[in-house]
Amino acid sequence: MKKKGMVLMEAVLYVTLFVIGIVILGNLGLSLMRASRETSLTNTLSSAGPMAMNRILLSIRDANYLDIVNSKFSATSGVLALITEDASEAATTTKFFASSSVLYIQQIVTAGDPSNPQGDHTGGHHDACNTNNDCNANFPVCCSVPSHGPEKLCETNAHHGAICGLGVAPTTTPIVAITPPNISVLKFGLTNNSATNSKSVSVEFLLGIKSGRGTTTVPYYSSAVLRGSY
Repeated sequence: MKKKGMVLMEAVLYVTLFVIGIVILGNLGLSLMRASRETSLTNTLSSAGPMAMNRILLSIRDANYLDIVNSKFSATSGVLALITEDASEAATTTKFFASSSVLYIQQIVTAGDPSNPQGDHTGGHHDACNTNNDCNANFPVCCSVPSHGPEKLCETNAHHGAICGLGVAPTTTPIVAITPPNISVLKFGLTNNSATNSKSVSVEFLLGIKSGRGTTTVPYYSSAVLRGSY
């Protein structure tokens, strides 16, 4: 009986040690899985920020001028609208904005007039307005175009029609997200530095991602000059 009791105690001890080992290994495995997931989330956050910032800075550098009317310069919820013109003066408006914690880009393209080169301010695609700001049937609207300075010009539909409120049907591209859906844009701030000689825009946003330890946030800040305006 005594020998059988010792065997039973040893069996209980072995089972207990086995269970303890399984629990330790299980907890270690869970810890490694959590650490791997945390690392993956951090890497996603670290790559998403620079990619979004580079996309915005590239558009700023290519732009001819800011679309002040459709831009909103704010410390937390800005909207950036940039206008770029090609040789035929087709205008592309590139818009960046945050909605539902995601950063988006959208482009609106207005056709230019390839038969009239850029810079022909009289007799071609537009004429100078007279002293009463009147125009004629060929050039129906007297309008200020930021890329041409303070001078008011009589514009046609094919040339700056959208800017001057004429009946041009622009082409609008689909809205595309430039940040992943699992990352939250907590702030999208914009500063217009064009009052200075630099004609630049400062961009600041805060990205966050949720994990088992809470929300990890990373701020991003940079600025760029509108090179197309020179």
